[in-house]
Amino acid sequence: MDTTQKLDYEKLLNTMINDYSVKDVTNERQRKNGTTAFETASGERFQIYKSGYIRRTINSYSSGKLVYQINPTMKSNGGYIIFSHGKLKKIITENTIRLKIYNDLARLTYLFNFLVKNKYIEKQTNKLDAEIKI
Repeated sequence: MDTTQKLDYEKLLNTMINDYSVKDVTNERQRKNGTTAFETASGERFQIYKSGYIRRTINSYSSGKLVYQINPTMKSNGGYIIFSHGKLKKIITENTIRLKIYNDLARLTYLFNFLVKNKYIEKQTNKLDAEIKI
């Protein structure tokens, strides 16, 4: 990451923490692996992985820990060939794949936009700005 992107990353991270009450809850093991973990004011947890994935983690009493990928998706065609009834048969499939986000700033920006769009976070208003009348 070049210097400009590093500054933009730090600026966005500070905005998320200071203006949107998002906490960086990364533990030492995650940091060592290149993972960054965040928690919203409502207790929702999200992780950004060096591998390019962004995930949401939910602790469920009945199912344990549930992890959802929130990376963007795209349709992809694939296929394979099998031998059936004495001849070759081509099978075409349509799959949904997750797109990896390889840049640190792009991953953080995608997560921030996801959190705002899906209303996991909202900008905290400064309650001291209220007008006082005597």
